[in-house]
This record gives sequence, structure tokens and C-alpha cells, in this order.
Amino acid sequence: MRILLFLGVIGLCFSSCVKEIVPEFGPFEPKLVVNTRFGPDTTWQIHVSENARITDPLNAPWVENANVVIRNEITGQSEILDYSADGYYLSTSSRPEVGQQYTLDVQAPGFPNASSQSYVPEDFIIAVTDTSRGIFLNSFIYNVDVQINDNGDEDNYYFFETYLVNNSGADLFYSPLLQYAIDPNSENREIGNLDQPFQRVYLPDRNFNGDSYVISLRIRPGFNIGSSTVQVRIFSASKALYDYLKSYEASTAVSLDITFSEPIQVKTNIDGGLGIFGGYNQISTVIRF
Repeated sequence: MRILLFLGVIGLCFSSCVKEIVPEFGPFEPKLVVNTRFGPDTTWQIHVSENARITDPLNAPWVENANVVIRNEITGQSEILDYSADGYYLSTSSRPEVGQQYTLDVQAPGFPNASSQSYVPEDFIIAVTDTSRGIFLNSFIYNVDVQINDNGDEDNYYFFETYLVNNSGADLFYSPLLQYAIDPNSENREIGNLDQPFQRVYLPDRNFNGDSYVISLRIRPGFNIGSSTVQVRIFSASKALYDYLKSYEASTAVSLDITFSEPIQVKTNIDGGLGIFGGYNQISTVIRF
């Protein structure tokens, strides 16, 4: 009897300490979410969706009735993009041009107007100066040294992506690879631990503006394989695109952290909305190991 009474008192104590907490959110403001990274290697393609409440499903609904206009600020020419499917608005012929500044205007019923400006950086020159295989932090890696001849007439923001090229008959498939950021001028330390590989290596020209600079990439294929083909993509990006990708990768790293890390806000350059409208110029090179 005493045991039952004791257990009952404990249960009462615990039940009295439990309080249901209902999260409070401010008023929800519908906004357009506009996303594109554009360059001279492809025609215009803008994705438009809408934001969602934190309690809504993860996939934000597409906006299919938007008016999407691209304007070249230097020539004054404008183009209305055509809706295709799945929230994408396309141009069938025109491409962004190197050195040009563009304005984006997006309007849709029920949403504030969304707008932005960005540009395509000038051409630049790269050269692969050395390649090898090796071991780094107990992982098999490919070493690739890339020399950048930096354009001193503008601030440049570079990032590097690497892919394993797979042949399947007549088709080529590109599987993303991770990279270690060992360069002292890279900004990956703002994202996470340098002992871990990253989706991209981020390198501003702050310390070598107008000069030649060699960066060493340490590419992790994940396992020691025989002969293989790797594609290295070197991007010169607008500041907005560079900051967006860096903050997005940082937010992804935090979301995978099991500790109570403070959330990182993904940067945006869309006035009146969310997302990214960012230009780039790109050089790709293929290396066989």
C-alpha cells in the first residue's frame, strides 16, 4: 500500500510539471521565392514559387501565373519569359551576356512585387598546372592545382565544383564530389570545420586582385578507384550569388549538426521576396587520372 502511494505521489509530481507549449508565430506574409543562377552558357531560366508557413509541407507550391521580365540595363532591351512547367519561366533563345547588368521583375496576384539586379562577370583565364593522387586526412584524394589569371578591373568571387564523369553508353553523367579547403585565402572556415570536405571551395580575390594565383584542390572521390575522369568547374560569380551559395552550404551544415547550433540565415538579394538572382561566368576542364 505504501509503495502504491509513493508511486502515485511521484506520478502526480511529474504530471504537474508537464506543460503543453504552443509555438507562437507572427503574422504570415506571402512572398514570391525566385531562384536562378545565370550565365552565358545557358538560356534564361527562372523558377518561381511561394514561401510557406513553418507548419506547411516542405515543398513550396509553384507559381504558374507570374509575369517575369528580364531587362538588360545597358542596352535597355526587355524580354517577358514564357511559363513552361513546374514553376519554370524560360526564354527559348536569348542568353545572358558577359559584362552585362540585368534587372529582374516578377509580379503575381496576391504577392508583393519581387525584383533584383545582378551581372555576368567578365571573362577570366585558368590553367591546370599539376595533378596527382594522394592521401589527405586518411582519405584517398585527387590533387589538382589551378592557376587563375585574375581580372584586376573588378572584384572577383570564385568558387569551385568538382564532378566524377560517368560514361553510360552515349550519355555522360556527372556525380558531385566533395573537396577539402586547404587554401589559406578560402572562406570555407566560415562554413564549417576544415577537417571536413565541402560541396564547393570559396575563394575571393581580395589578396591577389589582378595577379596570377594558384589554388590547390583536394578532391575526395570517396574511394580509391582506378582510372577515372574528373570535371573541375571554376566559377567567377557575382557577390550576391557567392554569398547566397556560401550561406546556403553553411545552413545545410548546421541543419545536420545534432547539437543546438544557432540557425544560419540564407542570404537573398530579392527585394520584396526571397531567393537568388545571381550571375556567373564559368570555365570547365576535364582531367583524367
